[in-house]
This record gives sequence, C-alpha cells and structure tokens, in this order.
Amino acid sequence: MGRKRKHISIGSVIMLLFAAAVLAITAAVIIRIRGGQDVLTLDAERLTSTISALLSSEGAEQTALPSANVIIATAQPAEGGQQQPMALPTAEAVTRGAADTVTAPPQEWRSVTLSIGGLFAPDARLHSGTLNKDTGAYQPQMMMEGISAAVHADVNIALLNDASAASLTEGWYGETLHSVGFDWAVPMAERSVADADNALMKALGENALAASGVGAQGYSMHTVNGITIAVMTFSESASTQRSGGWIPAYNAAAAEALIADARSRGANVVLVCMNWRAGTATEQTRAQRETAQALCEFGADILIGMKRNVVWPVEYLYSQSGHSMLTAWSLGTLLSSSREDRAAVSGLLLHFQLNYDRASGQLLFNRIEYTPCYIWGQDERGVYRYRLVQSALPDPEGMNTNQSEYKARSLKLIQDTMNKGVAQQR
Repeated sequence: MGRKRKHISIGSVIMLLFAAAVLAITAAVIIRIRGGQDVLTLDAERLTSTISALLSSEGAEQTALPSANVIIATAQPAEGGQQQPMALPTAEAVTRGAADTVTAPPQEWRSVTLSIGGLFAPDARLHSGTLNKDTGAYQPQMMMEGISAAVHADVNIALLNDASAASLTEGWYGETLHSVGFDWAVPMAERSVADADNALMKALGENALAASGVGAQGYSMHTVNGITIAVMTFSESASTQRSGGWIPAYNAAAAEALIADARSRGANVVLVCMNWRAGTATEQTRAQRETAQALCEFGADILIGMKRNVVWPVEYLYSQSGHSMLTAWSLGTLLSSSREDRAAVSGLLLHFQLNYDRASGQLLFNRIEYTPCYIWGQDERGVYRYRLVQSALPDPEGMNTNQSEYKARSLKLIQDTMNKGVAQQR
C-alpha cells in the first residue's frame, strides 16, 4: 500500500496569506506616509513565486517566509522657486546590482545662493557726496547702507564699470562694495583704463574682494560650497582693444573655446557676463538674442547682461539638446551719479540658488527673486548725496516729496519689466 502523501494544513495556508497581506498593507502605509515622494520597490515577483511553491510543496508544514527586498530612494527636494522641480529617481532609474540587490543612483547635491547687482559706476561726484561736513572725512560706505539687508547670499557680486580712471585709482569704491557685503567685483569695462588696472586689483584685494571674470585663462574659477563656478566676461563690440584691456570683444569661436576649457578644468557652472552695446530701453536686438542663444548652445549656464540705464527681464533660454541657461538680460544701474531719466536711477539685485548634483552633473535653479533698487539723490546742507535704497520699502527718513515720487515711478518701471520674466519680487 502506498505511503499517504502529507499535505500542508489549512492553518498554515491561512497564516501565509495573512503574512503576505500584512506585508502589502505595510508597504502601502509607507508610501502614504511619505506622500508619494519616494520610490518604493518590492520584489513581489519572488515573493509570489515562493508562496506558490510553498502551497504546492511536500514536507514540513511550517516554512519561513522569505524576506521582502525593499528600497526607498529619496532625492533632495527643491526649495521654493517656480522653475524646474528637483527630479526624483524613477522606477526606471532604480537598477539592480550584484546579488540581485536594489540600489538607487548616487546623489551628491550641493547648493550655493547668489545675489548679483547691476552696474556700479564709481566717479568723483559719488565720492564727494559722502563728505561728512562736521568731521571733514569721506564715508563711502554710507552710499549702499540702504541695501545691506538684501545682500546676504553665499556669494554677492557687483558689476563694476570704468566711469573714471581717477576714481578707480583712488580705490574708495572697494570700501563701498565691501561695506555692504559684496564678495566679487566683475570688471565690465571694454577698454584698458590707462595704468589703473593694477590699482583696481589692489583696491579690491585690500577690501577682501575678488576681481572675478578676468584671469590668465580669460576667466576666473571660484569654488563655493563644493561647487566650482567659472566666470568670464565679454563686450558685445569693444570699440578699443588695447593690450591689457579688461575684457575682450565677443567672438563666438573664442567663447565656445573658453567655455570648453573651463569645463575641462573642473567648472561645474559657467557664468558669462556680457556688456551690451546696442538695444533699446525695452528690448534686445536680434543679434543680441542670437549671441545669447549661441552661448546657451556652447553650454553656458548663466548669462548676466549689462546695458547702462536699462532693466530687461530674466528668462530661460534652451539649447537644441535641452540645456537651459538662466538669462538676466540687464540688471540696470546699481549706483551711478547719472540722473538723466527714470531708467538711469533704477536697478535691481538678482537672487537665486544653484543646486548641483556632483554625481550626475544636474544643475537646477531655485528661488529666482529680485530686489528693486532706487538711487536717491538729494541735497543735504550743501552736499549732494547719492544713496542706494530698496524702492519697495517705505521712504527713508529725510526723503523729500519729489524723490519719493521718483522712487515710486522707478519701482513701477522695474516691476512692469520683471513681470515679463521668471523672477519674483522678494
């Protein structure tokens, strides 16, 4: 008589099904708790096949359940901002490694915040307006006290114009920039300023400011919070190209070569500053848009334009390969003695955050904002003073009615312009 086959008991079957249900419910709860922001991978196929094998097996009535292979992969979230969201690993991005284990792609995110101001054109009239008549001393730091609360990024950058060789030689502008918290000054002059080049470097260096955008390679490299940023400058059409000039005229082939060279030397981010020579108060020329698009195709990540007395919007440009370039066409005038029109006294500080993944090379922009600024010029006890203030804030003490009205018009000009782009008022 044959030996009677031994079947698994009903109780064991119920226990197995109950354990599987508990596991499935636990996974669902995890997903719900984490708000769907993570990638949850279960080796369900192996679990199902194992349970089926147990139900049809001979032998022991008690068999241990296999451990489920679960991985939760989380990417660093994007903070604020209205631009590209931080990408999370997808199911396709999760790969299987040795021994059939599940691994998520490595991520090494680093972040840097930047604030960039418009044109600063130091000259004798600005400096004379800082005279303290009681002491006879000049106090250049007073000119930018009104924006000190807005200059608090990891890196604060000013665009420096060559208003006069005498002003640059004296060097008081370095103290002015340093007093409010600027870290880098980008020379935007298209010509050499006689013998002031060395004086410029000295004045900036004495005030712990880096002369950015210039160097032996044609650009400068800076590493901040683990992100290496290359800064280079061009003029749209330099009128004078002397030996020792600060920045060259734009040339597409030369620009492409510089960007490639900076990448080969470890630049994670390429920032290009451009001194525009043409264009109206409201829009760029076709040639300027073509230049900007070419820089995007070459791989530049950020374009900061300068056109005297003009504020243009901030937007994204995209290359044919899908590469994006944050483009600030012109930030207007940060500080100048010119008071020709409403645009001449209007400018802004542009603020944004760079998020860079050193593992994948992915770059994201967050919190693209601006602070509108107004150059307040007013006679006080026989001294005509120039002071930079935040135009969206209440009038500072002592501002007369005329200046208050000019400030309001300046604010409207900036807001109407910036509403056409991606930056939000801070």
